[in-house]
Amino acid sequence: MKRKNKQVPKWVASTLEIVLMIAILFAAYYLASPILTHKPVDPQTWLYFPVQMFVALIAVGAYSYWKEKSTAKRKAAEAKAKKDAEIRKQREVAESSAQHEANIKRNQNVKQNRN
Repeated sequence: MKRKNKQVPKWVASTLEIVLMIAILFAAYYLASPILTHKPVDPQTWLYFPVQMFVALIAVGAYSYWKEKSTAKRKAAEAKAKKDAEIRKQREVAESSAQHEANIKRNQNVKQNRN
């Protein structure tokens, strides 16, 4: 029996990638700091690590969600503007051709009235 893969929203995937990188950098910093500074790491530092990652997850997730939504709105606005411009151009072409035809008829009438 095959399971269908449910795709994760793009903003969730990017959030998890970023928070994973932040977690790795924090852990590397906490592990390397005693070697580089010759001072022991406070045990509370590791107790706050999950809280820091949770806060990072919320902050980065909120930003990624907001960015995704604003990008979608911007793309929709650009598509609408492009469509409106195309409609406006078609309308102008139709009006100019109608005006051109009216000018031709007017000129023909003027010529006929002169004769």
